[in-house]
Amino acid sequence: MPDIDFPVNPSLNATYSKDGKTWIWDGSRWRTNNILSYSGGGTGYASYTTGDLLVGTGNSLIKFSVGQNNFQYLRVDSANSASGVTWISLPLAGVGQSGLVSNSDQTFEGVKTFSSSIIGNLTGSATTSENLNVTTTTRSLTHYLTFTNQSSGSGLALTTSAVGIGFTVNPAQNTLAAGTFIGNLSGTAVTATNFYGTLTGNVTGTATTSQNVNVTTTTRSLTHYLTFTNATSGSGLALTTSAIGIGFTVNPSQNTLAAGIFIGNLSGTAATATNFYGALTGNITGTATTSQSINVNTTTINQNHYLLFSNRSSGSGVALTTSTIGIGFTVNPAENTLSAGLFAGNISGTAATFANIYGNTFGSLTGVEFSGGDVLIKTGKSLKIYEANNVYNTSFKANSSLAGNTDYTLPVGKPGTGASILQSDTAGSMIWVKAASNKATYVLSFGAGFTPTTGLDSVSIAIPYANDGSTQLTYTLKRVEVRTETEPGASTLSFYFERHTAGNATWASANTIKGAASANFSVAQNNYSNSFTTITSSSGNNGEVQSGNYLRVNFATVGTAANVSISIMIQEN
Repeated sequence: MPDIDFPVNPSLNATYSKDGKTWIWDGSRWRTNNILSYSGGGTGYASYTTGDLLVGTGNSLIKFSVGQNNFQYLRVDSANSASGVTWISLPLAGVGQSGLVSNSDQTFEGVKTFSSSIIGNLTGSATTSENLNVTTTTRSLTHYLTFTNQSSGSGLALTTSAVGIGFTVNPAQNTLAAGTFIGNLSGTAVTATNFYGTLTGNVTGTATTSQNVNVTTTTRSLTHYLTFTNATSGSGLALTTSAIGIGFTVNPSQNTLAAGIFIGNLSGTAATATNFYGALTGNITGTATTSQSINVNTTTINQNHYLLFSNRSSGSGVALTTSTIGIGFTVNPAENTLSAGLFAGNISGTAATFANIYGNTFGSLTGVEFSGGDVLIKTGKSLKIYEANNVYNTSFKANSSLAGNTDYTLPVGKPGTGASILQSDTAGSMIWVKAASNKATYVLSFGAGFTPTTGLDSVSIAIPYANDGSTQLTYTLKRVEVRTETEPGASTLSFYFERHTAGNATWASANTIKGAASANFSVAQNNYSNSFTTITSSSGNNGEVQSGNYLRVNFATVGTAANVSISIMIQEN
């Protein structure tokens, strides 16, 4: 038989074969991996792994491989396995799961009953505990007492309270503190707010309700405030006092009682009182809020006296007031005058000075001056100005169809000589304009029967002065007339005027004067004459010239025109 030479330092599950046999290293020794050394018969398997099982299936054996090394166990499972068994891992116990208890964190469900002692530390909260661990302390701090809301029972919760000062103990100071103590108390209470029951011992501080009050006698000449309550009877009523105004006070040394108001009958001498209700007997100095009679003195002093009045027509305790607003509402008996800021109603007599008048006025008003605002004439009324006999008048009134405000501003001065018309521009500024019958009108001719050439004519015409020969007037071109005795042909006859304003100087055109839409004055083909009333200027007012200016014609086209006559009519503005 050949020598068997196993490998040195084999790894786990390493195999070695020799002469048809196989060995496997299990970590400590070489094990044969063959049950039979020949083919056929026996189990029918040539090799096995450590831990493999042979499972019968009726007429044969099946090799069932070993399970994993993690706490597995065999489970009969003929329905789902050819071998009829299955390896199953053991689960860990947990919520809804039975299993193993491990050294990891686990959560258990259900009630667990321990019949023996539990050894070791438990962390968490116990729902019910028969015993509590108590430690001793010497710390001078507030410790909160624990209590339950039932006198007996199992599983009762322990609670404490820190509401207000809480219900606390300080062991180092041997004190027990609570918001309210109910029951009999014996000893010395340092601080307490409410006591219920019998109190024995000395108490310092303030009692909410007291059956008796300690009273001391005083001879000090000071104000002492009376104490009172807001109910006629009862327990636990608060005593209060008042310092509102002068308060409700007594001065025992002066034998005086002071109050803001005394209600009821008063007998004696009142030093100072504001209001009295009931019968008053004796002398009173000061001011009465309500008086049935007033003492009146006669005066001859020549000065303003203020009238007294009330804001009601009748009643008791109605205040009398006066006014010094503006000039006030005053009377001067020495001058027999009544003065007020406004008089409303009809006035009869002579008014020396009035700022505003409402209603009808009868008598003479002299020197009426309106300086505080506009004069308003409303509801379609007229402004009527009468003649000397007060029979006839000239009336002004607004148009009944007026839908907006319209202001007119009068001229600065009077009109000049002759008849004039008051004329307004679009802004409402009014000026004096001479009547057409009083305006100077001239017709100026630039030639008759001459044949022009294209360009500026050599003849100019001066604009005349007023009748006195020196007053400069302003004129407006009202009409331009042109006629040619020979029609101008296709080229038409067209021209415009040039204006010279520099007087005795070389000609310089200040502006040009043309027809509508700045078009030249013209006579068309097959026509002999034309006239124009719409005049425009290149600058200044349309068609406006002044005394001392010069005008001449500038022909743009002439065509076949001959024997031409041109004239203009100017009218004083």
